[in-house]
Amino acid sequence: MATMVINQPQAGGAQQPIAVAATNVTMVPATVAQPEAPAGAPAPQAVAQTPTAATKPPAERPTLESALEHQELCKVRKVQSSFEAVRRMANQNGLDLPKQLADMGFARFEDFILQCDKFMMGCSPMAFCELGPGMVLYFDFLKYLIFLSIFILMFYAPAMFGAFQCHKNRDDYLALWSPGDPMVNSNFCSMGNAGPGGLDKAWVVWLLIFLLLLLNISTGIYGARQKRIDARCDAASVHPNDYAVFVDNLPRSGPEGCEEDRIKAYFEDNAVDRDWLCSSFPLRGSNTGKVEVAKVVIAWDIGVFASYTQKQRQLGQAYWKLLNQGVDKDDPRAVALKHQFQQVTDELKQSQMAHNLRGSGVAIVVFADQRVHRQCLEKWERSILLRFAKFLEDWCAAPDCLILFLAWLKGAPLYGGRLLTVQRAPNPSDVNWEDLGRSAWETSLQRYQLYSVMAVLIGICFACTFGLHLWGEDLKENSSSGGGTALSIIPALVVALLNAVLLYASRELTQHEYHQTKTSEDGSTTIKMTAAMVINTSFIQIIIHRDPADWFLSENGLAIGMCIMIAIHALIMPFFGFCDFAFYMRQRLFASKVNFETTKLPKDKVYEWWTPSELDLPRRYAVALKLFLTSFLIMPIFPWAMVLSAVGLGLQYAIDKWMLLNKLSRPKFTKNAQNAMNALTVMQFFIAVCAPLVFFFFVKRAFTSDLRSMYEGLTVLITLIGVASIVVPRPVWRQLTKTLLVWPGTVCEQLILGEPVPDTAMDIDYYEAQCMWGAGMKYHKVHPLYAALPEAANPENLTRENQRGNSPTLDVFSGNQQAVASNLSNVLMARQQPGQSMFMAAQPVIIPTQGIGMHQQQPGTMGNPSLGVSTSSYGSNPYMVYARNYGGPGGAMIGFSGRGSGGSAVVGDRMNTSAGSVGSGYVAQPAQPSYLAPHAGVTVPSPSPVGGGMMMAQSSTEGVGAAQLGGTQQSGPYYVIGTGGQQEQQQPAMMYQQPGAQQPVMMYQQQPGMQPQMIGQPNMGQPQMAQPQVAAQGQQAHASGRHINPAAQAAYNLADNARGVAQRIRNVYTIPSSSVQTVRR
Repeated sequence: MATMVINQPQAGGAQQPIAVAATNVTMVPATVAQPEAPAGAPAPQAVAQTPTAATKPPAERPTLESALEHQELCKVRKVQSSFEAVRRMANQNGLDLPKQLADMGFARFEDFILQCDKFMMGCSPMAFCELGPGMVLYFDFLKYLIFLSIFILMFYAPAMFGAFQCHKNRDDYLALWSPGDPMVNSNFCSMGNAGPGGLDKAWVVWLLIFLLLLLNISTGIYGARQKRIDARCDAASVHPNDYAVFVDNLPRSGPEGCEEDRIKAYFEDNAVDRDWLCSSFPLRGSNTGKVEVAKVVIAWDIGVFASYTQKQRQLGQAYWKLLNQGVDKDDPRAVALKHQFQQVTDELKQSQMAHNLRGSGVAIVVFADQRVHRQCLEKWERSILLRFAKFLEDWCAAPDCLILFLAWLKGAPLYGGRLLTVQRAPNPSDVNWEDLGRSAWETSLQRYQLYSVMAVLIGICFACTFGLHLWGEDLKENSSSGGGTALSIIPALVVALLNAVLLYASRELTQHEYHQTKTSEDGSTTIKMTAAMVINTSFIQIIIHRDPADWFLSENGLAIGMCIMIAIHALIMPFFGFCDFAFYMRQRLFASKVNFETTKLPKDKVYEWWTPSELDLPRRYAVALKLFLTSFLIMPIFPWAMVLSAVGLGLQYAIDKWMLLNKLSRPKFTKNAQNAMNALTVMQFFIAVCAPLVFFFFVKRAFTSDLRSMYEGLTVLITLIGVASIVVPRPVWRQLTKTLLVWPGTVCEQLILGEPVPDTAMDIDYYEAQCMWGAGMKYHKVHPLYAALPEAANPENLTRENQRGNSPTLDVFSGNQQAVASNLSNVLMARQQPGQSMFMAAQPVIIPTQGIGMHQQQPGTMGNPSLGVSTSSYGSNPYMVYARNYGGPGGAMIGFSGRGSGGSAVVGDRMNTSAGSVGSGYVAQPAQPSYLAPHAGVTVPSPSPVGGGMMMAQSSTEGVGAAQLGGTQQSGPYYVIGTGGQQEQQQPAMMYQQPGAQQPVMMYQQQPGMQPQMIGQPNMGQPQMAQPQVAAQGQQAHASGRHINPAAQAAYNLADNARGVAQRIRNVYTIPSSSVQTVRR
């Protein structure tokens, strides 16, 4: 079962992909706009003077109603199940999806989203699969911690109520820890009830050792459960990383590292074993022993452009600050900032970037088949032999001949003298392309410096806590009254405040680290937060109260202090999760000051202030681990802490789930499982290494001398086992623990790990699957340098034909130097803008359902409003692109260019057309010519008599090509459409405003057989005609493998891809949206 990517509006007007299960449903490839400057940069009008700058109509003014609607659209809903219900209903009624939605009363797709049901509070975490496995695993991890809290309490209960409660005069034994001082109540049931050196029961020693051992083993078993949940989520959807592998250790310069073709050829020959390739299944190209590689994306080092981006970002922030203060765009200060911004852009153009490009040592290799992808990972990522060879190469300085021999045994020859590292690639939105060029030494040094800063902050917290402890001792000595409870509450409140400071510092420091993926960055944040808060909450308190005489004091003692502290964190702090403080502050500081009638800020910027916050997974993991680990470490002197832990984690589970389902925003990108696995690793370290030492520190004082020696030896043993479990590779530890306690195929396995998941590889190739994703989910459209390339040089949707015979990669960038330089600035700044999700979602495609009528041109035609996309027939001649729908319920996917020898050199998307028996062209026209409705493929926020239109050049009569206004790269995306036919002689077809033109441009049809005449000249570019002789030359060039017209080649690619989709998918669906931009093919 495949998935469909549905776009849900998010912050800044971007769209959030939602994985929707669908059968025979795909999303028509969206057209990608030129990168738009983010909220932190000058508006596109500020740089529109450059030849290749993005041009778009004026932004629609935001309203309070639209902002509130945007806020509701951002929330989490059951879109997947609701969409599946509509799809089944449409199949039963014999309708396409847009028609079915229209019949149900949904004029916009946003209306459909708003009526989707919300998740129930009692739903299983697996219901959140459409949000990604990371969200499912977070709530499952909380359930795991709750279970462990209850299990620990039950396992430790014999000691609490047997060994520690059996002493008749336990209060007297408890007083022996500090004679003469008031002590806590013996109902704490701690080992203090036995008195110093009074515990003589050996079974308590074994109980503690087995408890630590079982908890350590449980981390391996739960790790196997995490992998199975991840696989279950993966089986329910198709993502780009189901086809892609992450290749590391490539050369950073030279042809081996800078040419896609060489990397592609290597993996065609060596990705999988040839025996498997030839015997497993008939695969395209398997008879030659080669696999099919759809695309190679080199992760270029873009650090050389960071200085330009930083300057433009500073100028952009200053520019928007002026506008927010009410300054007009024509103000001298705003004009000066725009001029400086343009100067930086010009410097970037003159930087000769093509000559300065160098690789980062990383590339993404995309296979055409999922089964090849799985087998490649089996050979490279899971091979113990290759891992051992890589270890020898990196750490042991082994001779090259040994590395070469080990690689040869596995069928993995060296590439450029290097042994490559291959692993499953992260999804495109998860990659930090800017950090891939960092060397290992640079990355390690940066992390060492930032961890040192974190250590200093923890030291400052220790100094504050220790000073507070000394102040409390002085108060206790100088005060005649008790005040013990107050002295215990104040440190708990101060620790809570210091934890908040550490949380903020952890996130800020992590943002300055270098990470290859956003998931790795979140994992680093989780580690810092957890370690800092556990150290600040428990270890610092243990160090301060290291004297056993201070443990059980009723005033400012360790047991009572930790009791109050854990109670506050478990019973009070979770309720702060009901407040979205960040959203509240944005509303108070910014949103409340917006005057919707006079504001000059763009709609996207205003919508950011109405976007709720997301569930902060790194922080939530850290808070949960802090509570559980602190309670567990302090258990010997306060066993009831595990009860508070279970209650607090239960509150966190319920509150976080309620907030996610009712208040918080849908995640901007799919959360994967890595963050949950990092949290489990941190927890295992504290349980396997720290807990035995802390337990020994506490409990050894209560045992008799004989048992103390015995417990000391067992503690060393259990600590060594814990260290070994940390050092051993995670897959090995998971498999070992699962084999010991959970036999495969048993009921126990299903109860603990869940149902087994079959192989998730699907019989759907990349060329078909790519149609389900927008540009933000394709590797070759999210890397900043690739994204800056023109569409003709880097088409969004790949075909087998346009991947053959690629020109050298550096030549592509060198030939598009001006376009890349103009677009790169906006691309980089958009990625750096907080909350910006331009590369995390697909751009919308509109299918109009209202206000569109068919203009009957000639007898025999069938006119239909555009309610879908026809998949009846597609042609592939680049100079004669032809599509028809035979009167079906939709328009054509590729524009109609006429039946004569003079085809159109420009072809757009999804033209409403219907072919009859005659040879002249037919077009769909708006019901009211003065209203230019946004036809599918080319959309504008506010259609007007002088903006918008169909991205289509229509042939008027046989033998005559179509006119394209401003046919050069510098022109805007507007085209004139001729009405065609003798009935429309001397009648204007449509009126469009060319960007910057002094007057509208009109197209008049002359006599049949004559070329159209254009009245009114645009100020950029010159009109171009596709003459019959040019078409004939193009056909000859195509037959010989040469293409002389880039626009015609793009048309050919579109038609060929459309034909391939039509052969496999019969129900093509596109999604209407109001958050759209004018686009350029």
